[in-house]
Amino acid sequence: MAINLNWTGPFKLVDGSRENLIYAIKNASNIPEGPGVYVFSRLHGDTVEPLYIGKAMDVRKRIPQHLKNNVSLMKKMQNKKKTPIGQRVLYVGVLGDHKGMPADKAIEVAERALISAAIVEGYELLNQQGTKTSVYTIKASGNAQARRWWVNQKTLEVPK
Repeated sequence: MAINLNWTGPFKLVDGSRENLIYAIKNASNIPEGPGVYVFSRLHGDTVEPLYIGKAMDVRKRIPQHLKNNVSLMKKMQNKKKTPIGQRVLYVGVLGDHKGMPADKAIEVAERALISAAIVEGYELLNQQGTKTSVYTIKASGNAQARRWWVNQKTLEVPK
């Protein structure tokens, strides 16, 4: 089963102090409507680092809610110690074809897949409460055939 996302952005997060916010979005009216996923990120040169991945039945309505009501998340994005340099941006993936699956289930699957992919790549994501995810180190030993696909040691970040 395929779930297609149509990605738009980046939308620049700019100083939101005029609106009494930490961040505002430049060209927010261009954020598409409808169900999808969104990724608050840091953009520095060619490097994109995801900071927070979320889902919504209407991304255009959800993003302003984050900016207005999730001060903790916005402060953590602003002050992320390991990544002080770089423009904060937003990418939006609007749900396209998702045959045989309700939209809410499709965006849930897409969000989980994106979070898993980011974690596997070693990115430290902020969870929905704006805190760092737990980190576990898993070591493999014993039968070489059974662990052939597994590198000697992996560090996995697991959302709570």
